[in-house]
Amino acid sequence: MASAAALERIEGYVDDALAKGARAVTGGKRATVAAPAEAGFWYEPTVLADATPGLAVCREEVFGPVVTVHPFDTEDEAVALANSVEYGLAAGFRTRDAARAHRVARRLEAGVAWVNTYRLPHWSVPCGGYKQSGRGRENGVEAVAEFLRQSPSSPNTAPRPNRSATDPHLPRRAASGITHHQEQDASHGIPRQHPDHLA
Repeated sequence: MASAAALERIEGYVDDALAKGARAVTGGKRATVAAPAEAGFWYEPTVLADATPGLAVCREEVFGPVVTVHPFDTEDEAVALANSVEYGLAAGFRTRDAARAHRVARRLEAGVAWVNTYRLPHWSVPCGGYKQSGRGRENGVEAVAEFLRQSPSSPNTAPRPNRSATDPHLPRRAASGITHHQEQDASHGIPRQHPDHLA
């Protein structure tokens, strides 16, 4: 692990699961490493069985060499298990059925779904998370959107009412549709003209 704190965090997840009925098929404890690496923060690769889906080790991002195994009978049950957590960075599964591969990949709430492989990134394929695993995308043309600023323009093209026809205090509209009057420039004392109304 990267630090003592990370090692203790992973150890806490596994110890909590074991105390609540999970079973370590392999691993489940700190690793003993020979010199000169004995001073590092090592944890054995761990596989947990019989871990109920509600345990923290099943629902949170452990960021360590720990995996839980959950049996299922149907495709719907497998998808429901995968989507039941609030994270969705990546998913992977194996199948011989091409139709199922596409169907399940569409249903998984994950930023990327690998089929019959795992951790196969490419610079042209957008990558990012769903739900609490982040927002936005890296790689691919979709990543360009992160550097763009949307600024829509919504002009009103409806004709404006002719107020000069009903308000005696306004000058009459000229035949051209534009009336002008002189106004004193407060800063320079120079008369200038501007339109009161554009037809």
